[in-house]
Amino acid sequence: MDQVGRLALANERVRATLAKEINLSLHEFNTLLHLDHDGPVTPKDLATRLSITTGSATALVDRMVGAGYVNREPHPADRRSILLRLTPRGTDIVRGVRERYASAAGTAFDGLKPEQIRELERFTAAFADQLRAWKP
Repeated sequence: MDQVGRLALANERVRATLAKEINLSLHEFNTLLHLDHDGPVTPKDLATRLSITTGSATALVDRMVGAGYVNREPHPADRRSILLRLTPRGTDIVRGVRERYASAAGTAFDGLKPEQIRELERFTAAFADQLRAWKP
């Protein structure tokens, strides 16, 4: 597990650097990534995913809406709730970040055979699914 921890710390460092480059906090940056990956979510779901309070999520969403990265939309199944969705501007930011991240991580795969890369992708997908399912 020590190597997984090292990978997680290295990943966090790269993400923090990329966020700083585009003048976003790490929570703002992670909000964009969550919305891009998971699609529209409620503010409560976002708070859970970011491990922040709902009050902090409200302030975060206000900033993201004000910056034009996120839209609030009525929830189709719950009139009392809203969904958060990336705007085209937010989507463009995520696209640029993914390109920068791929550039930063790209050299890590130099010298690996295609089957090694596929195995790594299978492992990381399974590992990520296990972490997402974890309940403290």
